[in-house]
Amino acid sequence: RGLASAGNDRDIHLSDLRASGGGGAMQTVTDALASAINVLEFSPDGNLLLAAGFEDVIHVYDLRHMAAPLASLRGHVNGRSKAIYHPVFLSGGQRIVSGGERTNMLTLFHSTSGDLVSRGAIDFNPTAMVDCGKFLLAAGQGELCLLKPSF
Repeated sequence: RGLASAGNDRDIHLSDLRASGGGGAMQTVTDALASAINVLEFSPDGNLLLAAGFEDVIHVYDLRHMAAPLASLRGHVNGRSKAIYHPVFLSGGQRIVSGGERTNMLTLFHSTSGDLVSRGAIDFNPTAMVDCGKFLLAAGQGELCLLKPSF
């Protein structure tokens, strides 16, 4: 397995912890986003990496071909959100759900095509989400919501 890190420099740094030499092989994607990156997440199978930050796009990278994003997920609440909060992979990595700054909307995307699958509102602004198998746990503003996505 590997380790991914990112931050204000907009670069993604990947390390293969199994590689010889102790420190692991390093790969860097420069300017992965146009803004600071605040979220990186591996897909359940470890082949995809999503990157999100202070803009309304999520980039999905295939770890075997990091030169350019496999998909750029756009259209989260029609540009109202300036930051994406903790997007997560769902359904074994086939879908990605995201919430954003100043919105109670959740947006569901196909992870590799980037197609918008659905969008819907909950009663609060979700700032964290967890894939719980058949359910999605959304949290924020002192609230918890257990959702059952239908694809």
